[in-house]
Amino acid sequence: MSRDKLASQILGMIPLFHRKLLKKYKSHELKRTEFLLLNNLMMADGLPMNTYGEKLCISKPNLTKLVHELVDKQWVKKEKSVEDKRVTRIYITDQGRLFLKEHFKRMKEQVIASTDKLTDDEVETLVVNFESIHKIFLKLDDMYDE
Repeated sequence: MSRDKLASQILGMIPLFHRKLLKKYKSHELKRTEFLLLNNLMMADGLPMNTYGEKLCISKPNLTKLVHELVDKQWVKKEKSVEDKRVTRIYITDQGRLFLKEHFKRMKEQVIASTDKLTDDEVETLVVNFESIHKIFLKLDDMYDE
């Protein structure tokens, strides 16, 4: 299989996941960009703000506004870097972790409900295949390894 075809299949899966598994899930508490930033903070906390902006393709003004909104909700805190006062690092708070954990729980419930039409064999096939995909994806560069 060509890498071009692989890329097309991966990119085609993203909207398919949303449409088939999460379409009915609506969060009025959390915007998409808030979710992306909080999730990235859970994976790699305390990096400079601009690192998250670059990795999530969020402009500096939009990231600043987003971080202020999350600080107001007490889900994120900002601190000036000890090494370089020009650098602001952001951290997820315990309240932010708890909120995101609950958000994931509701999303998981929606995914489970969305898979009700599948047979046990189909579910097992998906589990095995996703485990393989996950293992392979772990070999790819992590977005924060640079």
